[in-house]
Amino acid sequence: MTRNTPTLLVATTTWWPSVAVLASSLERAGFAVVVLCPQGHVAHAATRFNSIVLDNHHPRLALAAAIKAVSPSLVVPGDDRAVSHLLQLHQKGDADLKDIVTRSVGPASCHEVLTARVPLLRAAKKAGIPVPIFRQLPTLADLDLWIAETPPPWVLKVDRAWGGEGVRVVQTPDAARRAFVDLTRGLSLGMALKRRVINGDPHWLQERHDRSARLVSAQAFVSGRPGSCAVFARDGEVLGATVVEAESSCGGQGPSTLVRSVERPGFVEGVQRLVAELGFSGFLGFDFMVDDRSDAALLIEMNPRITAPCRMRGPYKPHPVAAAARAFACQPHERPQPPRTRFASFPLAWLGDPFAAELAACQDDVPWHEPRLVEECLKPLWPERGGLAALPGRVRRALDLLKTGTSPLDYRTKPLAWWRAQGVLRPPLSDET
Repeated sequence: MTRNTPTLLVATTTWWPSVAVLASSLERAGFAVVVLCPQGHVAHAATRFNSIVLDNHHPRLALAAAIKAVSPSLVVPGDDRAVSHLLQLHQKGDADLKDIVTRSVGPASCHEVLTARVPLLRAAKKAGIPVPIFRQLPTLADLDLWIAETPPPWVLKVDRAWGGEGVRVVQTPDAARRAFVDLTRGLSLGMALKRRVINGDPHWLQERHDRSARLVSAQAFVSGRPGSCAVFARDGEVLGATVVEAESSCGGQGPSTLVRSVERPGFVEGVQRLVAELGFSGFLGFDFMVDDRSDAALLIEMNPRITAPCRMRGPYKPHPVAAAARAFACQPHERPQPPRTRFASFPLAWLGDPFAAELAACQDDVPWHEPRLVEECLKPLWPERGGLAALPGRVRRALDLLKTGTSPLDYRTKPLAWWRAQGVLRPPLSDET
């Protein structure tokens, strides 16, 4: 690595292995990468990029200290909570911290849109992007008015939630009111204590004191298939994009596991206008639903962070990771893979034997050159690996076995040799940048 190699600080407060996989993609694109992540995160198993252990009890101070120590060209958030910490540093930090936050996500004028759903939808509508009917719901009375005016089903969402959490699809007024109360209240004290004591995750207990984050909104339900437009932007200009539509996902509102690249020129043009209007910078993901009746893509929310499609090649060139590398004049380490239209997200797509044949035919983001990292990604998350923390996972697997005869987590018990025998783990190919 040369002295002039640009450095990215990837910051996450979760144990998502996808963050380490994306960090590996950034490293292969030519960046020097440092990952700030909790103890036990799989990123600590990597050998080609560095990692720093996040102090979960003082995450904002740890992030500020990491920025001072690393002096990155950009901070790349790996989850929405890390985005909130960045924005708080901008509010309370010194001039240097304000500058790096602005370069990483955009100016202060766009910060509200990064963390609140309704301001985003308003800005998107102004930019000419189709959106579902929506409304902020400050009180139960506002919810009742929404129910009276809008046919079911209804989608209720709370700000500052991600990965499918904080979303409820409901069919009846009673279910909507219960969902509203649950979303407003947030995680119960008992569950927050459980995650603190058993899983070693204090964030949820800390966030119970931040009631300002529990803002609920409603969206009209869109019947169709989900998709995402991932971009890399710099000072309001989109430099690279990828558009995908999901073929399978984790649960009803969870992240996609198998996707295919598509062309949505109208939606991409709308995203470009929105990014220009708000001055966004960094990696962003714009989630949409394709309406079954009109085939229109309606924006439903934004992920203000790096997401799996950011390193997938498609009709739009360059893809976001490659665009970031070009913007910083990086020298990639490897040659491109043959193009494929389908993409399997590692390790989420590895959900059991029936997918083995499909995975072999997909582009993937497995960090083949980091065998120990691959091994760690195929294990349960660190908070669930031992003692009492492992009990819920074992109960879920037992229930799944009783219901279906198979466990969706069987793949976590398979050694790499088993996957190679299935033809899924192929010899490493290089990535396009």
